[in-house]
Amino acid sequence: MRIDPLPHAIAPSTGATPLYNHRMQDGLWKPPDYGRQIAEAVSRVPQNALRLLDQLTRDVTAIVAQIPDLDELDELEKRFLDLMILHDWPPPLGVSIADVRSLLRHYGRNPQMTTAEVDEWVMSLCSEDALRSVVDDWGSSPLCRRRMPPLKAAVEAHLNKQYFCSIPVILAQTEGLVCDYVGDETARNLTHAVRKKAEKSLAVGAEKRVNAYNRRALCRYYLEAVMASLAPDEALPGSLRRNLILHGGDCTYGTPAMSWKALMLFDTIVESLEVALIEGDDAFYHLPACSRCRAASNGAVAYVHISSPDELVDRTPCRLCGAPDLHVGDPLTNAAE
Repeated sequence: MRIDPLPHAIAPSTGATPLYNHRMQDGLWKPPDYGRQIAEAVSRVPQNALRLLDQLTRDVTAIVAQIPDLDELDELEKRFLDLMILHDWPPPLGVSIADVRSLLRHYGRNPQMTTAEVDEWVMSLCSEDALRSVVDDWGSSPLCRRRMPPLKAAVEAHLNKQYFCSIPVILAQTEGLVCDYVGDETARNLTHAVRKKAEKSLAVGAEKRVNAYNRRALCRYYLEAVMASLAPDEALPGSLRRNLILHGGDCTYGTPAMSWKALMLFDTIVESLEVALIEGDDAFYHLPACSRCRAASNGAVAYVHISSPDELVDRTPCRLCGAPDLHVGDPLTNAAE
């Protein structure tokens, strides 16, 4: 689910190189190699065009000044995701740098910022039109294909403000999606073993990945907070807790904020699920936490999002790690190795 507006993504969700990489930064700040040719070309431009060019230059300079370097980007990302989790929101994808900076400046001036204020800020960026379009994106993933009937019903319930109906369905489908991803043929809920397997695959290689902190935040929010076993009086009001909602302990969960949280959580997880390809091994694909990936030489492992099955043609899922079958309708039918 893309949060509107979306000029720049703070943490790309499928391993894509961010706008603010070193190559782009060098290209922006390196002195031009063709200064003489540019000067000659400018001398031939009419005066009124030069005035327009001057205004354009000032506008572009102002835009470039807003682009953070990598260290600042990392710091913004960490502070933003920590703030989201502190106020019980999943780590969202695609929030603009300008919006993140605005929120963090406000939080710096008002460190006692309430959860209600954070809720209002996040929901002001949410778009029902974007929600409608993102359902098609979910359907492109082999792991989501069989889940589309309940997912579409949940989205319609949300759009019709029937939040008591949308939230439990999304939570249940989120759990089923994660079970499908780790390829467990028997698990239909996140047992401790399945949870640890999912956490390893989400967090593997974090030190080398662009969206590392986002993945760690996702593990913290979903696997530790949402899945926590709490008594009804232990949960803070407005917190998304799977057990309390699905087992009837929470009867006040049906709010717009809670429904958006559930939808964002599902979308963030969908966008974070990848399988791994090992250089020199053209027969199989693996879960990122597979022991074969850990044993591979540095730089020999590439990651492919689960919605890109064309890149997995002629490969079968690794039986050792239990990678899901992304070629068929039922992701729990793994090919024998």
